[in-house]
Amino acid sequence: MILRIALFLLLAAGSAYYFLDWNPAQTWRQIRGQIAAPEPVPMYRWRDAKGGLVYGNQPPPGVKAELASGGTVSVVTPPLPKPLPAPAPAAASDPLAGGKTIRDLATERAIEGATQ
Repeated sequence: MILRIALFLLLAAGSAYYFLDWNPAQTWRQIRGQIAAPEPVPMYRWRDAKGGLVYGNQPPPGVKAELASGGTVSVVTPPLPKPLPAPAPAAASDPLAGGKTIRDLATERAIEGATQ
């Protein structure tokens, strides 16, 4: 029974694809054209209780607010941070200096311990 249902769904999907001349790109363009673009929101500015400028799209009631110039907000990307300095070379007392791995160091110590 499940096989019959699966076969029916497969045939229905295949026939819809071929007989209805379905074009996914065209369908996406139609859908994208129906989606409304967001409308611009007016930006207001007003002074808070401490005297600082506050910007927002809806001023609080009872506050004298004015429309911000241009009605839009600019976004400024901060500069990239300075790169970190190169790490200092390994000290001579560092057991991992010279490209040794922890496994190499453990093997050497095990051999030294076995020979004593």
